[in-house]
Amino acid sequence: MKVLKKIWVPVLIAIILIAFGGAVYYQKAVVPKKEIDKKAGITSGKLDDYITLGEYKGLSCEVTQDDIDESIKEETQTYTEVDREAKEGDCVEITYTGYVDGEKDKNISQSNCELYVGQEESLYAEFTNAVVGHKAGDKVEYQAKDTDDINYVAEKDSDYTGKNVKFTLKLVSVSEEETEDVTDKWVKDNYNEDYGISTVKEFYKWNEDYVLENKKSDLWQSAVDNATMNGYPQEMYDSVKEEFDSDAAYYADSYGITVDEYLYDFSGYTEESLQEEYLNEVKSNLVMWKIVEKENLTASSSEIEDKYEELYADCGYDNVEEMKKDYTDKEIEEAVLLDKAMDVVYDNANITKSYSLPK
Repeated sequence: MKVLKKIWVPVLIAIILIAFGGAVYYQKAVVPKKEIDKKAGITSGKLDDYITLGEYKGLSCEVTQDDIDESIKEETQTYTEVDREAKEGDCVEITYTGYVDGEKDKNISQSNCELYVGQEESLYAEFTNAVVGHKAGDKVEYQAKDTDDINYVAEKDSDYTGKNVKFTLKLVSVSEEETEDVTDKWVKDNYNEDYGISTVKEFYKWNEDYVLENKKSDLWQSAVDNATMNGYPQEMYDSVKEEFDSDAAYYADSYGITVDEYLYDFSGYTEESLQEEYLNEVKSNLVMWKIVEKENLTASSSEIEDKYEELYADCGYDNVEEMKKDYTDKEIEEAVLLDKAMDVVYDNANITKSYSLPK
């Protein structure tokens, strides 16, 4: 199901980042031009010094039948354990143990790893290919050949050049793909409590809305790409970096690894791509503020309260009052303005819909 993970306070940014394609956007509504720099937290220079909007209205995107079908598949696809040999399309649970020159290496060993036959990359693809034709309980030996492939499954990159690396693969279970039968009862049992939908028709409409919301992210990134950033306020960059790194530290701690391991090994960043991520968020932030100014966007007190109601559960709180202990109205105003800036881009886009919903 499409449910956001429970988060701590700094990770509210992650919700916005995931939903809208890459930026930290919160600030109080702006009306007078002289206030824009202060409200955006810019103390050196002016907003206009740093960002020039490109095309943000009249952008184009297409919603296809594949988009809709894939969303529905994500919701209705399940896997049921079976007692037979593994084959293409199955989900296999594997415990693999790596040996370097005959010695066990914990860095390249993992228990109960779920992989999908025909959908993996690098060494995981080799592992799944190796267990095809085998049943749960079988063990398979695999001789690794490429150090880059080996590091694909390693907790931390190491130099395996010239070393004899073998894996013992134990096939723990085999599960085959099944598709849920979408009925009013199934929808009500699985979606009514969290999403308030209880019929087949509502379920398909909910999936359509989900896909369209994702397209909003694509359109926003296009608006960001079309803008020109002429440098950036250092204080905004520092704030973005601090928030991003705080999120990384939180997730690293939850996985029991270091921040560097989380960023570079687990998430696949390089120093260069991480810097690009920071700068993209800064640019998105500047674009958002410029649209807020140009479109004269504001956030009312009732909209702020509505946003608390919308976010508190996804942020891991039991009620709005608990959330208000950790967040200020100012922060939630910023979230409201994010929505409005995104809506300006989306509502003025040319969206081609080439699909039909199931009956």
